[in-house]
Amino acid sequence: MTIDRRNFLTLAAGGVALTAAPAILRAQPGQADAALLARAYETLHPGLYRYASPRQMAARFARLGDALGAASTLAGKYLALSRLLGTIRCGHTYANFYNQSDSVVSALFAGPNRLPFRFRWLGTRMIVTADTENVGLAPGTEVLAVDGRPAAAILTALLPLARADGSNDAKRRALLGVEGRDGYESFDVYYPLLFPMRAPDFTLTVRAPGVGKRTLRVAPI
Repeated sequence: MTIDRRNFLTLAAGGVALTAAPAILRAQPGQADAALLARAYETLHPGLYRYASPRQMAARFARLGDALGAASTLAGKYLALSRLLGTIRCGHTYANFYNQSDSVVSALFAGPNRLPFRFRWLGTRMIVTADTENVGLAPGTEVLAVDGRPAAAILTALLPLARADGSNDAKRRALLGVEGRDGYESFDVYYPLLFPMRAPDFTLTVRAPGVGKRTLRVAPI
């Protein structure tokens, strides 16, 4: 199941006014949205309790409510929702990139903020597969760090957001590569939200086959 919600938070808040119990109406900002989402998933999602008990999921939805209330940006709310959905461990459950309104797409997914090459994860190593923008990264080059952040640390931060069944981290790593196969790729969505650019260019630390470590700056796409 994917979340097909245009302007999710606005719709959730509006729906609560019509259907929620008084306790939910008195909830703090964010808690009402999380309570509505919890009720929908409890009713509709067949695998909600496959990897967690009802008590565990209730606690996670409560934490989601806190996170939604504390987040000051749409990006923060989207990441909080994505983390919650990742804990369901269902390959069909995520905040669908393709089901968002134009305003959400503009706020969350607009660039330029993407890495100018394609890559795959081999274990925790980021390996270039195509230099799409001719920035000087031969296929097989290992990207050791992006803006000083080790590749392995980037992957660790992203894995909880990626959708896959159960403990299939191989699927999560595959989804977090950039292969140019989809209009939206998980890495291109989540990485800029987690790690917004602080400079006009990316600073990469790389090691090419047969060549020592070097640093270069590349423009985002």
